[in-house]
Amino acid sequence: MPGTIIITGGNQGLGFGAAKALRRLDPKAQLVLACRDETRGREAAARLRGKGPAPISLPLDLASLASVRAFAAGFADQKLPPLRALVCNAGLQVIAKPELSRDGFELTFAVNHLAHFLLANLMLPHIEPGGRIVFVSSGTHDPARKTPLPAPRWTTAEALAQIADDGESFGKAGRRAYAMSKLCNVFCVHEFARRLEAHKLPVTVLAFDPGLMPGSGLARQYALPARLLWNSVFLLLPYFTSAASSMDRSGRHLAKLAVDPAWNGVSGRYFEARGKNKLIDAPSSDLSYDAEKARELWRASVALAGMTPDEAVLGT
Repeated sequence: MPGTIIITGGNQGLGFGAAKALRRLDPKAQLVLACRDETRGREAAARLRGKGPAPISLPLDLASLASVRAFAAGFADQKLPPLRALVCNAGLQVIAKPELSRDGFELTFAVNHLAHFLLANLMLPHIEPGGRIVFVSSGTHDPARKTPLPAPRWTTAEALAQIADDGESFGKAGRRAYAMSKLCNVFCVHEFARRLEAHKLPVTVLAFDPGLMPGSGLARQYALPARLLWNSVFLLLPYFTSAASSMDRSGRHLAKLAVDPAWNGVSGRYFEARGKNKLIDAPSSDLSYDAEKARELWRASVALAGMTPDEAVLGT
């Protein structure tokens, strides 16, 4: 029986690139684009050509934990095929001014980490044996990679959930918050893998670094000159360095991670998109392997999301 694949933020950028690739890789799959903007979600679903079930869009606002819970409940009501893969792709970078989610958390942490953490836990009972969860992370989580963003400074999840007040300009603090949220994604993957194994649940969870992707929406709050470079000149970078990629190219890698049998049984791993055809099983940052910090993040995230024992399938 064909399965269902959910992609958060599947209406644009990397998510849409992955959706297009999945239509070719697995045309019988039921694609669900989980999108904040319902109109854009439906338009994106209509643009996905191919044989098999017509892709659909379901509303999901990752800035609201109530919306995450409503999405999970609505998915059950749709009576779709069993969930084969959940791709936690949507993300943002907030640098213009401090912003809070509807639940009062710093918006980058809330969207990039906390909402996806809750969603993955809520959707776990729907995932068929052998299914996948893929978190889209970033090389910015690793100080050793010397990315343009400030290096993560790990404190506590409770601190990350608040607007930073440490004397940095908000632009720099916002970029650091993005790197921290991507470290949270990798912590999550490692801790999910440990808990899935302990509960003997045959689900694979992976992290994916798509590389630098000029033209994506992450630069929407940057100053005009930087946005112009990001959306024009920098689009040539994939031709000159394997560290940069296009959204379609990285989308193809992400699609493979979601469904390719080659990755069965490799839970808790970190993959990098490199060049046109290379998907590398690479080490994540040294800090990301700190199991106690990962457990602390898990416990704090359960509390911050207000998860009940029934929602916390893998424990608190």
